[in-house]
Amino acid sequence: MDENIILSEEGGGCLNNEGSIVSQDCCDCKPKMALTFEEQGILDQLRLIKSAARATLADIKDIELRRFERDKSDRMSIEDEWLRLSQKLEELRSRWTEWSSRLDAATERKLIMLGHREPRA
Repeated sequence: MDENIILSEEGGGCLNNEGSIVSQDCCDCKPKMALTFEEQGILDQLRLIKSAARATLADIKDIELRRFERDKSDRMSIEDEWLRLSQKLEELRSRWTEWSSRLDAATERKLIMLGHREPRA
């Protein structure tokens, strides 16, 4: 297996198996597309929303299992809880959509700043 060793010293580049420098920008060393602080913050928010949505979905599934097992007196409280959780899930979905569009806008701004896209007129 041919693996390059990344040099962090002055000049950078990679060393191949023979010990010679391959190039300044070999394919293995190219930095991945870096995130801006804005994008990182938005992705953090999306992760929080996803985590909350998964927990809410688990609660809804649990309630749906109990919904038909209980007697009528307990059924109303279960129905109310199911409705509350369903509304919470819808709120999380709308927040996801909002943050997702913010991420798209932040990515667009970054690409414009880097010169990969032209600004909109």
